[in-house]
Amino acid sequence: MVEWYRKTGERLVAYARATGLFDVPTEYKLDVTVTPAPLRSGFDGAAYYPPRRSRKTGVGRFLRNAHRQ
Repeated sequence: MVEWYRKTGERLVAYARATGLFDVPTEYKLDVTVTPAPLRSGFDGAAYYPPRRSRKTGVGRFLRNAHRQ
């Protein structure tokens, strides 16, 4: 499931850059990963932490809780 989020995020960033839908700096990176264990109880499902606005570079972090069976 995390790989699907990663690929979808990459497509969305590329689309935003290509269409100018919103400003995505060329140095921006998107990191998609499974939520670290200590943070899992803090939210349900997923969370996004953008890079600081004061910087033109940085990494946006998308955390996804592991699928529970």
